[in-house]
Amino acid sequence: MVDLVIRPTIGAGNKIIIQDQAGQPVLTTADSGGVLTNVTGTSSVPGIETSADATAMTIGADESVTFSGDLVPSTPLSHRNMIINGAMQISQRTTSEISVNSSRFSACDRFKVINNMVHMTVSQASDGPIGFSKSMKWQITTPQASPASSDYLSVRYQIEGRDLQH
Repeated sequence: MVDLVIRPTIGAGNKIIIQDQAGQPVLTTADSGGVLTNVTGTSSVPGIETSADATAMTIGADESVTFSGDLVPSTPLSHRNMIINGAMQISQRTTSEISVNSSRFSACDRFKVINNMVHMTVSQASDGPIGFSKSMKWQITTPQASPASSDYLSVRYQIEGRDLQH
């Protein structure tokens, strides 16, 4: 594979024009950038597709990108995450709850720990996974040596009906 590099001479008013077989300009550059027009076929850039409006996107010489049209989908909230506080950032009641061994709300809003076997401290921690500023941390304070088959521990998310109305 060979790269083709075309560079105009230095100075104002120099531009590069690439034409199609009919002599129509397909790529025109100027001192302020370039505009790609009359594009048909399949785009070779992942995530960018050609459209009926060939001037929908313009890339300037300073690498600024200008779009024409609406970039927001017609239903902007249709695919949003249904879990509220999934990043564990909100903790209105308390940031730490000690000796959780029943069905109570824990430190992070909308999440409830249900447990009948161990005592633990549930807290909102700042040392979570990379990319998250907060997380729910469980620290066992009274371990159970041999859990019975009837013992359980679960985390439940509290959903409200209005959360589904979008």
